[in-house]
Amino acid sequence: MIREMIKAGKTAKEIGIAQWEYDRLVRNMEVTSGKKFRPPDMPTVPQMAKNAAGAIKDAAFSGFKKVSPEETERRKAICEDCELFNQDSRRCGACGCWIDFKSLLEAWHCPIKKW
Repeated sequence: MIREMIKAGKTAKEIGIAQWEYDRLVRNMEVTSGKKFRPPDMPTVPQMAKNAAGAIKDAAFSGFKKVSPEETERRKAICEDCELFNQDSRRCGACGCWIDFKSLLEAWHCPIKKW
């Protein structure tokens, strides 16, 4: 039953099991079937550090200007509908950023140009 829930795209939290147990089951299912059952992996730590450094530089040069609350919500909605969005962590699978934070500043943009 748990494997069927994983195949249906349910998360560890939705299933009610520990994340380590979920990860173990998913890895086993992927090895035995040759199919992917997880959202895309996040960028590597060095790549996320590079992305963060660039984002901080861009924000500083723009004076840390915020977008309107309406624009923030629009950006979040676009991210939440994206195939790269990780609902559990609320992070972008392309850049690794937390979208609740990234959607706030004018200088920050979607890495795949959706906003």
